[in-house]
Amino acid sequence: MIVGLPYQTPEIVEKELSDLLDLKPTLAQFLIYGPTPGTPFFERVEKEGLFHREVVEDPESYYRRCTGFFSLVKHPRMSAGEIEAIQEHCFQEDLRRLGPSIFRSLETWALGHEALRGSASQLLRKKAESFAREIRKAYPVFLAGRLLASGRDARHRIGELEARVHRALGSPNLAERLQSGVALALAVWTGLKLRLGIGQHPSLVRHTFRMPEESLPSRVWRRLRGSDAAGHRVDVELRPEATVWVSVAGRLSLSGAERLAAGLRDGLRRRKERLVLDLARLAHAEQDALENLAERLREYRGRIRVVTPPTREFATLAALFALYH
Repeated sequence: MIVGLPYQTPEIVEKELSDLLDLKPTLAQFLIYGPTPGTPFFERVEKEGLFHREVVEDPESYYRRCTGFFSLVKHPRMSAGEIEAIQEHCFQEDLRRLGPSIFRSLETWALGHEALRGSASQLLRKKAESFAREIRKAYPVFLAGRLLASGRDARHRIGELEARVHRALGSPNLAERLQSGVALALAVWTGLKLRLGIGQHPSLVRHTFRMPEESLPSRVWRRLRGSDAAGHRVDVELRPEATVWVSVAGRLSLSGAERLAAGLRDGLRRRKERLVLDLARLAHAEQDALENLAERLREYRGRIRVVTPPTREFATLAALFALYH
C-alpha cells in the first residue's frame, strides 16, 4: 500500500486502508512514496516544484527523511502532517488488529505444518517437521503476546493460535514455562525502556567523508590548474607512488610555456614527487614554446616522464624530450 500519492483524496485513502486492513491476517505495510533520484518521477517533482520547502532549502534533508515515513512531495489536497498521521494510524491499526509480526510468522508456519505433515512426500513431511521445530522454539513468547499485545482482538488471536499449536505439537514443558516467565519480564522491561527512551539507538546521522589532504596534490601543484590566457589548460592529479600527473591541453604559446615551466620548476624544487607531463591533448604548440619548456625543465629530467601527442606535427617535441623518457 502506498500512501500519499498525488490526487488521492483522504476519503479514498481511508477506504483503501480499511479494505486492506480487513484482509486478515494479511500483513499490511504502509509507506509514504518518495521520488528516487535519477527517475523520471524525481525529475518531474523537481521541475514542477513539488518538493516541500524544507527539502528545497536543505537538499541533504531528502536523504534523512526519504525513509517511507515522511511526506516529501506536496499533495493537492492533503498536508504532510495529514499524510503522516494517516500512516501512523495505519500502523497502529495493523498492530492492534493483527498483533506483532512474530505471531503472524508463527501462524504461517502452523498452516504449513498442518498442510504438509500428512503428505505422501518424505521431503514435504520433513519440511513440516522443520516448521514444528521452529514453532516449538517460540513457545515462550505466547504468554507475553497474550498479556501485552495492543488491542483485545490481537490478544484473542494470539491465544487462539497458542491453543492451536499446543493441540498440534503438545503442551509446553517445564523449561518452556520458565522461559515464558522470563520472556514476559523482558517484554515488560523493553516496553518500559521504549516509553522512557532508555537505551535506544541514536537517530541516524548522515556523515560526509572527504579524502585526507595528503591524497590531494599539494598546493604548489594545484596552483597550476586552470586555463591560461594564452590558450592552454592544465589539469593536475596525484597518482600512486608519489607521482603528480600534469596534463596540458589546447594551444601552447611561448608566453604560456614560460609560465607553465616556471610553475613546474617551482613544484619540482619544493616537492619530491615524480612528474608525468602529459602533452597528448595539445592541439598546437609554437616551436619556441616547446624548446623553452624542454630547456627550462632539463635540470629535473631525472624525475620527469613526458607523454607526447601521437601526431607528426609533434615529432620535434618527441626529439626535444627524448632524454625525459
